[in-house]
Amino acid sequence: MSMKDFLHPNRRHKVISFGKFAIYSNRRVNEVELEIELRNDEKGRPVFAAEGGIWNASRTDYYICGQCIDDILVLCPVLRKNKLYMKIFELWRRNHCNDMKAGTPKQTAIVHEWLDKGHRFDFDEVCKMLRKRRCYTDHGYRYGSSWLYNEISAEDLAEIDKLLAD
Repeated sequence: MSMKDFLHPNRRHKVISFGKFAIYSNRRVNEVELEIELRNDEKGRPVFAAEGGIWNASRTDYYICGQCIDDILVLCPVLRKNKLYMKIFELWRRNHCNDMKAGTPKQTAIVHEWLDKGHRFDFDEVCKMLRKRRCYTDHGYRYGSSWLYNEISAEDLAEIDKLLAD
């Protein structure tokens, strides 16, 4: 398959429910959903986005929603055993808003490693950490100075395409 096989002229998206959980009570009344999207940017390159939400019991509002797929795992740790949720989590982590990356792939890998150690994202703290690791500037690019496009791997595009087709 070539990259052209994954370029979609229109936005494609899908909402996936992972069932109901007991978040703020003893009853399993809070539905967890993820929405995934693949679209083309103005240059025809694929852009991936994913977001999540936990509904209140009456489904009139969210307790938490947006770019919080990792926070949902904190509130619903049993989802770590759900293969589909974890697949989307990994795709989100690697590719979410890949047309708006603050860092180069090298800088992003260092930031993810730092976050995996329990740090919360704070732009100033990330910049300080990158300076200490001598990676604040990578090949002339200063972290966060503009939005970069990071290409989605062919493997990840195939996974995203499969999720949207199912």
